[in-house]
Amino acid sequence: MKFQMFIVLTAVLLLFLQESADAGRTGQRKNGVCVCPPKETTSSEEPTPTSTDEPTATDEPTSTTDTEEPTPTDEPQNTCSSNGSLTGVEGKCVDMNKSDCCVAGEQYETFDCSPEVTNNTPATLTVNGFASGEDGGGAASCDGQFHENTEMVVALSTGWFDNKSRCGQNVKITANGKSVLAKVVDECDSQQGCDETHAFQPPCPNNIVDASNAVWEELGFSPSSPEYGWTEVTWTDA
Repeated sequence: MKFQMFIVLTAVLLLFLQESADAGRTGQRKNGVCVCPPKETTSSEEPTPTSTDEPTATDEPTSTTDTEEPTPTDEPQNTCSSNGSLTGVEGKCVDMNKSDCCVAGEQYETFDCSPEVTNNTPATLTVNGFASGEDGGGAASCDGQFHENTEMVVALSTGWFDNKSRCGQNVKITANGKSVLAKVVDECDSQQGCDETHAFQPPCPNNIVDASNAVWEELGFSPSSPEYGWTEVTWTDA
């Protein structure tokens, strides 16, 4: 009998120990009911957003190299060519003011045009006597008059004279750091010459401003100056 009681107590003790061990692993029991800690819920990891690469900015368009504009220039293109020639005839040449005289049989170019007129037209300034009996020949073609050398007057090559369109008008001549105004009264004939009307001088080149002594002196050139009678200038309509 005692042995049986021992067996029962032993079984009860083993059962108790087994339940205690299970409670330690899974939770406590209360009134035979297991009071278990809430199961930890595995937090769902928020999906790592796949970073969408920003679209690569399109490179700025490479600026094209600007085409260089031609450098503006006041110098006109001299497209005026000779339209013929004249055979020289010798005669009573008035060779004052460093004038050229015609040589018999020599060929001289003639022109019916002159370079384009701009705000700064290159020209050759020569000296002319506009008084009677001087190297200018006959009276001025604009007004049929002779003019004193103290007057600020000029003759222009045939193309620039332009069928008297500039008669009586002023032109501005620039040279030697100075500018002066002079009135157009005559043509420096680029088509005719080597006769009495033209004082037996050759036709004028197509780029001549033929000026009185007064114009030369106002530009600072005296008759003793090495440039007097032939120098480079610019001119334009005033």
